[in-house]
Amino acid sequence: MITADRAPHVVHLIGSTGLYGAERWILALMRATDTQTFRSTLINLVDAREDRLSDLVQAARERGLEAMDFATGGKFNLLAAIRLARWV
Repeated sequence: MITADRAPHVVHLIGSTGLYGAERWILALMRATDTQTFRSTLINLVDAREDRLSDLVQAARERGLEAMDFATGGKFNLLAAIRLARWV
């Protein structure tokens, strides 16, 4: 039997600058996911840290979903890839 602390963790990874079609599908998928069976987190890859949350992360949190912006420091940053791998 799967318990909450042993539930598979699904990470939805996207690099988004707005709230468009693909982003809305991810939010819908996350809302439809059985939270007793799976844990899910949305990670939005952004080039740089900003003072405010991205539109996508803000929309996810308004829906009660776990979401975060992950600053990559640019298009390809090996250090960011390592940081992300450690987080996952």
